[in-house]
Amino acid sequence: MKKILCVILAVITVALYGACTPKGIDVSTPPSGMTVRFINVEQGDCTLIESGGKYMLVDSGESTYSATVKDIMRMSGVDKLTYVLVTHPHSDHFGGMRSIIKAYDTENFIAAKTECDDVEWTKLLKFVHDKDINYIDAAAGETYELGDAAFTILAPLGSGYKDDNNFSIVIMVKCGDAKFLLTGDAKRESEYEMLSAYENLDADVYKCGHHGSSDSSTASFLREVNPVYAVVSCAKHNSYGHPSQETLDRLSLLGTKVYRTDILGSIIAVTDGKTITISGEAKADSSTYTVGEKNTVPSALDLVGNVKSKRFHDPICSSAKEINEKNRISFTSRKEALDQGYTPCSQCQP
Repeated sequence: MKKILCVILAVITVALYGACTPKGIDVSTPPSGMTVRFINVEQGDCTLIESGGKYMLVDSGESTYSATVKDIMRMSGVDKLTYVLVTHPHSDHFGGMRSIIKAYDTENFIAAKTECDDVEWTKLLKFVHDKDINYIDAAAGETYELGDAAFTILAPLGSGYKDDNNFSIVIMVKCGDAKFLLTGDAKRESEYEMLSAYENLDADVYKCGHHGSSDSSTASFLREVNPVYAVVSCAKHNSYGHPSQETLDRLSLLGTKVYRTDILGSIIAVTDGKTITISGEAKADSSTYTVGEKNTVPSALDLVGNVKSKRFHDPICSSAKEINEKNRISFTSRKEALDQGYTPCSQCQP
């Protein structure tokens, strides 16, 4: 009887693991490498990063997905979380975090200062304090090691934002030469601040801001990031229309391959610092890229100016398409357009 039970448990374990493992991809982290799991929590965000036996969880999704997240963490071999990072205090990003921290020993908790007085957020912060977890105020420019990888906080760069999404912590995770940019729900205001603050935002894998909404992943920002792969975390047939067609069009102009959780389920990227292999769990759609071999930014993503009106536009803006060729001018950056005295279109806000 015991043998039968053991066999049944083994079969169940293999079945569960297989349901969370992309087809055709080796998800084991290579020596001196990193594995990034974009866990499908539908209309929310949750990313598990592992390198050198160290684990970091970025967001958790809503509380209804905490059991799912914990199951994937268990099957991924998580025994302790070196870092937990909540990008910003919206429940689709932190709702399940208290339950997860209850289940796993956590060394450090990173969050940004906001004026949020949400009851559940307050409970989470109190729980972190009561568990004596080291609390870290997110500060742009700070870098932390995670096994063979490291991550640097790029944003938020300001304060007093009218939209809480712009308080989102943005991090660049680097392993060897491979770079992953995770932006939470940062919108165009935060993106433009980063463009002004940093000379280099280049990344190989880009976690699309705000679930791929039209008010993030601006043309100017995408030009600088120039990702080979973009990941969108969203639910099937969600009421927000995520990802927006505008964002998908910009990524298409850039030649970026898009991986969506609503189509592919959880998405896993594995890197040894020199190559990146990425795939979705629900559909065999694996791709491998050698770091450093991506294409240059095409002129199709240039910002478009009107020499007559002295306004500049996103390349997919309807107004840009109506500009007479003799009045048309292109800019390779937002700064270039502003420096030449052009003002941004009030419609597309490039």
